[in-house]
Amino acid sequence: MNLLYISFPDLNGSEGSSTHVREILRNLSTNNSITVVSPTKYPPNFGSNVIFKRAGYLNIGLLRAFTFSINAFFICFFYLLRNKCDLIYERDHSFGTGCNLSLLFKIPVIMEVNGISNETGVLPKSVAKIMNLILSNRYSCATHIIAVTPKLKEYLQSTYKFPSDKISVVENGANTDLFKPMDRKDVLETLNLDENYKYVCFVGNLAPWQGVEYLIKASPYVLNECPDTKFIIVGKGPKFDELVKLANHLNISQNYLFTGYVDYEKVPLYINASNICAAPFVIERNERIGLSALKLYEYLACGKPVVASKITGIEELLSASNGGISVAPEDACDLGKAIVRLLQDDTLCERMGTNGYKFIRDYHSWKVAAAEVEHISRKFVGNVDKANNS
Repeated sequence: MNLLYISFPDLNGSEGSSTHVREILRNLSTNNSITVVSPTKYPPNFGSNVIFKRAGYLNIGLLRAFTFSINAFFICFFYLLRNKCDLIYERDHSFGTGCNLSLLFKIPVIMEVNGISNETGVLPKSVAKIMNLILSNRYSCATHIIAVTPKLKEYLQSTYKFPSDKISVVENGANTDLFKPMDRKDVLETLNLDENYKYVCFVGNLAPWQGVEYLIKASPYVLNECPDTKFIIVGKGPKFDELVKLANHLNISQNYLFTGYVDYEKVPLYINASNICAAPFVIERNERIGLSALKLYEYLACGKPVVASKITGIEELLSASNGGISVAPEDACDLGKAIVRLLQDDTLCERMGTNGYKFIRDYHSWKVAAAEVEHISRKFVGNVDKANNS
């Protein structure tokens, strides 16, 4: 297939959205030719099957998305005047550039939806209402929609009254070439970490919905039961300073390592250095559409047992993989007890780690996710070809 892929996230970013796009493109490009329209200045090299065209934007609030949409539209318009394209693939974008192009050029368009408008509640109600009306129109114009969680599919169906077969679910995955089990002793030595301690690790953007404060609040109980424990917090974000202060306030900062930003390629080292990985998500923002959190797939891919909040999507993943324990969200006591249970049972840790690794390898690698996207896409390319020939 010849795909036109429109993506607003910067492909060199450290956010989950950037990782998602990079991995889907990397794996899709194996069998397909892809032209990517993105704001990325210095795109990664995916080989000769991927060509990049840069669409800039004004870096001013809501104008970022709007100006990118305008620039992307004109770049794609002139590209399609000269080149054949089988399908347009657009990561969810409020202004529906791909849908507008689909209507003009009679090319099928798939929209990938990873969240809902105003999910953080920061937009004024009037603006959120207008955006919702635009999205309703764009989604209706889409040939097909790919949602990242089953609960997001349910939300789209109920909100926009779509039939079930208009929406497919393709969950996130892990780069199993990068995130894989490593020799723990070697990794500890590489990171200069004391092998006499056990480590509990969190990886991710330190944003309010991650719930890292509950991990810190659970730490005194964990340290009382398992004093030879340290906690590694990998990542940066708006709550970084607040979390450091909380650890200081609880007088446990000596048991915490806040790494700050870490290159994506080095994240597996910290996961593999750990005995347990944590994902203490809060209910707000997460339960409404469910979660398909990259960190969970990456933890499990490294063969580490996981303790995570009982949020839709997370609970099902841990149950299906037998790779961890789900706990009540926003409950430091329940979180602490689960961590202690694993720290005191090496056999259980090893069994859950092995289960999780095998499950991600077989069912949730990015290779598997990209294959699902390709399978869905080819169905609609085939339908258009048949219609044109009849």
